Amino acid sequence: MIVTTPEVPVGALLIDVLDSILYFDKKQVVAAGGVRLHPSESHMLMRAVQGMSFTQIARQFAVSKGAVSQVFARLAAKGVVVTEKDPARKNAARITLTPLGEALRARTEALRAHLAAALDARLADYTPAELATVARFLGDLHTFVTTLLSAPLTAPVPETGPESPEPGGI
Repeated sequence: MIVTTPEVPVGALLIDVLDSILYFDKKQVVAAGGVRLHPSESHMLMRAVQGMSFTQIARQFAVSKGAVSQVFARLAAKGVVVTEKDPARKNAARITLTPLGEALRARTEALRAHLAAALDARLADYTPAELATVARFLGDLHTFVTTLLSAPLTAPVPETGPESPEPGGI
């Protein structure tokens, strides 16, 4: 069990947890029919299946709409999706899963369900009050992260002293 102390503040612990989650995500391979999805492809595919537009997906992941289009072009080239203009929505695309895409979506959902069940099992000993606190915290964390994605923080530049060269200097 990790316990925070004044030497290890909660913020630093959270950054370590988020780093671990990002690393874990990169290790999760979704594959079917000889096709492997990169994490970005898997995440965006699931959002498109939920009916999100390319613009909404771009906002969700803080990337350009062009980057989303590139991911779906790769998915189309892999035979996972068919992308068509949506006649009902101007400048929007309609994503249709191929049978291979359906298999990959099912594998992704199964992986997520397995992970959710493992997390629920891990929290089984928590009281309802503790679970409510965890849920509140996770909601706040989600809001914080999505806010950062839309307007990333910039670290303050340390002041340069006589012994420190100017940025870009020798």
